[in-house]
Amino acid sequence: MSGSTPSPLGALLMRVDQLWLRLETRLAVWVLVTEVVTLSVWVSLKGLAADYARGGNLVGLIFRVVAGAIIGGLICYWPLRKRGPMLSRLAAFAGIGFGAVLGRLLVGAGTDWASNAVGWLQNASALMLIGGPRGFVTRLTLWVALLGGSIAAAKGKHINIDVATRYLPEKLVIPIAVMGWCLAALVCFAASFGFTDSIAVTKYRAEAFRSCENGEGLCDTGFGERLGSVGKGMSTDFFLLRKQLGLDLHTFPKVLAGTRYDTYLKAAEWNQMIEEGGWEAHFPADAVRGLKLSTDDPNASKMPAVVAPDTGEGRDLLIRDLNFILPFGLLVIGLKFLLRTLLVLLGVIKVEGGHGVSEGDVREAQA
Repeated sequence: MSGSTPSPLGALLMRVDQLWLRLETRLAVWVLVTEVVTLSVWVSLKGLAADYARGGNLVGLIFRVVAGAIIGGLICYWPLRKRGPMLSRLAAFAGIGFGAVLGRLLVGAGTDWASNAVGWLQNASALMLIGGPRGFVTRLTLWVALLGGSIAAAKGKHINIDVATRYLPEKLVIPIAVMGWCLAALVCFAASFGFTDSIAVTKYRAEAFRSCENGEGLCDTGFGERLGSVGKGMSTDFFLLRKQLGLDLHTFPKVLAGTRYDTYLKAAEWNQMIEEGGWEAHFPADAVRGLKLSTDDPNASKMPAVVAPDTGEGRDLLIRDLNFILPFGLLVIGLKFLLRTLLVLLGVIKVEGGHGVSEGDVREAQA
């Protein structure tokens, strides 16, 4: 019971639950921070890349005026924030006005640099492999939603139908709650299995059917065999990701310096990267040789972006790997329901009407 000392197994499971919850909470915070930073940087780059001076794009003008006002206001306010409210406010308003005017005067500043940076991120960086910044943020949003569902399940805040348990005898509340959690876990596991199987067949081209052993008709391939295709595909995908990240480290300083991202990489340098990169361990040798460029023209250049030698795929390739966020998240939520069931059956936490458990109950159980 909640007022008694938990058994050793119950205390261990409660400790696991606490550590698990702490990890997910911190992870959710970091994912949200990453999402906000990504969106902020992307919007800023797109605003800087919008050309008002030559193309008449109002986005470029609005962004510079607003950004100038914000930065100017902060710069003028911060040093005087402790000198009294009147002086600090006047300084802030003066900084806002000055920054807005300066943004209007510098309406063409940084356009070419930002356009080059935007083009690199969209077309020749690791983000290109996952659908660009927008695709990256989309997957982060899904991850946050699944983390929220897992945290809610751990705290008993998940959605449930509690009308029945409010009118049942108290001795039936726990059995009904346990049955509901077990069914929820079963649904999560079944959905996780179904999504994994679908991704293996549709995204990794795993064989769905093969000739039956008796030679009559077609039979389903085993789930393990389909996972084998997934493992092989992931191995090549992450090999390409490592190669792209290596190119990004080489490209990033040049983009910062304003060098065109799509012209700096010469054919000879690209060919050397292919020869020394160990590509033959993942792809057919003939396909790898097909990636090399002719060096007849010393000025010939290559976009610093990788592609799969055998299929020519590159853009959005890693989206299929990130699709596993959903089945993995459902698997974790299902495990959370099972853990919660064990904690209740061991008497570590108690169930109230509506399957709820408050933080006070948890602290009481720990005591």
